[in-house]
Amino acid sequence: MKIRIILTLSVLSILYWFAFDFLRWVQFDTPSFIGGSRLLFGLEGGYDFQSRISKPLSLILPGLLEKTTGVHPLYGFIFQNLMCFFACGFLIYKIMLMIYKSEKIAFSSMLAYSTCQVFAIFSLFVLTDITGWFFGILSIYLTLNYIIKEENNNKLILSGFISGIGVFAKESAITGIIFLCIVILFSKNDIKGKIKRWTLSLIGFILPFLAIFIIIELFFQNSIYKRILDAQDYYGFVYYKLSDFKQVFRTLDLFWFVLLLGLPKIWKVLRSNQIHNKESLIMKSTLVAFIFTFLIMPVHPFIVDRIMFMTAPFLIILMGYGIKKFQPYGYHIIITGGILSLTVSWLIYKYNYSNLLLVSSVIYILFLIIVIPEISKNIKKNN
Repeated sequence: MKIRIILTLSVLSILYWFAFDFLRWVQFDTPSFIGGSRLLFGLEGGYDFQSRISKPLSLILPGLLEKTTGVHPLYGFIFQNLMCFFACGFLIYKIMLMIYKSEKIAFSSMLAYSTCQVFAIFSLFVLTDITGWFFGILSIYLTLNYIIKEENNNKLILSGFISGIGVFAKESAITGIIFLCIVILFSKNDIKGKIKRWTLSLIGFILPFLAIFIIIELFFQNSIYKRILDAQDYYGFVYYKLSDFKQVFRTLDLFWFVLLLGLPKIWKVLRSNQIHNKESLIMKSTLVAFIFTFLIMPVHPFIVDRIMFMTAPFLIILMGYGIKKFQPYGYHIIITGGILSLTVSWLIYKYNYSNLLLVSSVIYILFLIIVIPEISKNIKKNN
């Protein structure tokens, strides 16, 4: 299966590289990341715009590469993002395998995550979004290890630590500590046990966070906090409105429909009498973590799909029931949705066509309507 995942992600990375190359070199944010990586190492051409220096973790490799070898930071960012590209795919697979105990569901989920248009377009750009996604997913993975494999409390500290340092790659890594704290909230421990575990988790998060925060403040007189305040001063109060629906939809694209079909099963699990069983705990924690993250995201204050994609791991976990519902046609459902989403994204960005999201949604819904009776027949036949 590992070979299959590597081959799939390799093909997708090559496809995305060439399909969206026309967008890669015109990104407004790209020069500021290059300038930030140079400033971090005192190189010529270094400057700080939009407080890039307040999140130095993503800048280290590109800046260090130029300082030691003279290689342009562009290549450092691309190499770093490519590594995260593969790591995110593997981690999503591992997470879903732990929860659903099915290689088919795990592989289909990995395909769904990696064919979402946000991941396809922005993962291999000279941006740092994917590093934040990676740290968030890694922290979620470690927390799930703690729940499912019943590992010791050191995993809590490690999960908090990964999220704490990940925030200095991109703020989206905060999903890790959010998920961890909510898992503890819904765990079967008494209040004393919960306080103990929250304390361990927050120690893991706060210690690296404060250390890096203070260092950046001392050396560069900047911080994540200042960046958020500056953005809020400039843009004012930002929150969801009807015109943001398209950005919300593009977080998961056509796979929202697969998730919706799994809602009855999610509801059944949430209402289970076994309140503290692992499946119920994971689903409750995932759903609440998604809702909480979704509600606080505009604090940044931007509502755009590549920021909202930080919630995608939660949505993929919930979507697993939808994929399970479609077995043995899971691959067909995901591949069809992925091809439609990627084709529509390419046409929109390349030719600025309108109403394609609506058209693709109608096509996909019709496809699902055709497939669902076939699944029902197959289930009856097997029974």
